[in-house]
Amino acid sequence: MKFLILSFVLFSLLGCQGSVHPTKVDASNYIKNKTHYQDPGAAFSLVNSQVNLSNSGVEYAIDLGIYSGYQSGELTLSVSASKGLELVDGETVIEQALSESVLTFPYTVMASEIGRYYLYANAEVKDSNGRMSFRSLTLIIQVGESTTTTKTVINGISQKTTEKTTSDKTISMSLEETITY
Repeated sequence: MKFLILSFVLFSLLGCQGSVHPTKVDASNYIKNKTHYQDPGAAFSLVNSQVNLSNSGVEYAIDLGIYSGYQSGELTLSVSASKGLELVDGETVIEQALSESVLTFPYTVMASEIGRYYLYANAEVKDSNGRMSFRSLTLIIQVGESTTTTKTVINGISQKTTEKTTSDKTISMSLEETITY
């Protein structure tokens, strides 16, 4: 069996030997591909990533502002709230034509208690070429004060610090985005 395989490989290599003739290539009509760097998904981003509200149990009017990178196309936007945050007023499914600008969607929300909540927006775009793109956006809604605990080590001694942040301060959070097709 080894002899058959070895013979086949040898004859294949001998059969591939032939004369190689260099050819001229005309590169005068060569067009270099331009590389564009953009996150995969629809060309949308939030105007504001966080809204700070003072009290729970009170209705607040907020705006979901979205930057659109499209000059034309159709948008379908689905909006929902995390547990404990009620959407009192505002469309949960919106279909509209796109233009390159800031799109603003008004909502009235009410939180059940002090804490951090999220307003989820899933955008589906059908552009003028018929291609579909998607983007998920999350607006942070901070109600009342939040506490941040930091751990520092000074001279080998670990110390914890708890800091109350009021609703008029911005809290930075890391973001990890996963896009599935």
